[in-house]
Amino acid sequence: MQNLKSTFDKDGYVAIQSFLDIDEVDELRQETLRFIDEEVPGLPVDVVYCEIKDDYSTLKQIQKLNEYSNYFESLAKSDPATSGWLLFHDQAASGSHDVVVVG
Repeated sequence: MQNLKSTFDKDGYVAIQSFLDIDEVDELRQETLRFIDEEVPGLPVDVVYCEIKDDYSTLKQIQKLNEYSNYFESLAKSDPATSGWLLFHDQAASGSHDVVVVG
């Protein structure tokens, strides 16, 4: 685990092969696409960032995703030892934020 944290600190991400099984990846992908299609258009403009304003096909980032989605909230609060999700806490100059690292 410490090696993963060190890699994350150095590179800003961690790639873990076969971290999720195909069903988990499919579920995550489906929920992400559903969230983008159904929920993102109604989110406050200060939490959604697109390359081209209001063009969600160019979506780059959604801040505070867990505050707007029960699904992602449950992932953020799940026990990494039993859920298959890794959660690193990164302290940044602007404050602290959680980073969910999946492979």
